[in-house]
Amino acid sequence: MKEIWGDRLANLLTGLALVATGGLILVFAAIAVNPAFPFNPYPPPIPSPSPRLSPTPTRGSSHPAVTPASSILPSPTPLWPATPTPTQEPTMPFSATVEPGPHQPLMDCSRPLLAGTVTDREGEPLMGYPLHVWGPGVDTIILSGSAPAYGPSGWEVAMSEEETEGVWFVQLHLYNIYRTHPPLSPIVRVALSETCPQAMVRFQEQPLR
Repeated sequence: MKEIWGDRLANLLTGLALVATGGLILVFAAIAVNPAFPFNPYPPPIPSPSPRLSPTPTRGSSHPAVTPASSILPSPTPLWPATPTPTQEPTMPFSATVEPGPHQPLMDCSRPLLAGTVTDREGEPLMGYPLHVWGPGVDTIILSGSAPAYGPSGWEVAMSEEETEGVWFVQLHLYNIYRTHPPLSPIVRVALSETCPQAMVRFQEQPLR
C-alpha cells in the first residue's frame, strides 16, 4: 500500500515539474519575441519620447512650395546726377606778382622783354632757380640771378622786335640734379601791350600757414 502511494506521489511531482518546465519555456519564448513582456526580469530601458516637428499644412498642389530667399534690394538710383565736388588745386610754395613796365634799369619801352626776381618769404634773393618762359616766338629756360641789373636774383628774357603784343607764360621751377625740375609756382599769364611790351614778374615764397 505504501508503495502505491509512493508511486503516485512521484508521478505527481514529475507532472508538476514538466508543467513548470513548459511554463518557463513559454515565458522565455515570450520574452525573446517581446522583450517588454511583463515577466521579463531584465526589461529593456523605456526610450524617452523625442520631440517631433508637426507637419506644415500645405495647399493641395502638385508643385512644391517655394520659400523665397531673403535678398538685399539695390539702392535706388537718383534721377539727377549729384553735384560734382570741385577739385582743390594744390597750393604752390611761390606766388607771383605781374607789374607792367617800364621798370629799372630800362625806364622806357624801347624793346619788348620779360624780367623779374625770385625771393624767399623774408624778401631775401634766391639764385639758381629755373624759370620757364614761353609764348609767341619764345620758349626758353633761364636761371634767377642771371640778370643782376634787376637785383641779385634778377632774370630777363628779351623777345623779338616783331613780338610787341601778345600773351606769354612764366613758371618757376626747383632745380635738382635729376633735371626733373618740379614746379614751384602756378603758370603765370603775362599780357604785353603794344604801347609798352614790358613787364616785371616777381616770384616770392608764400608765408608759412
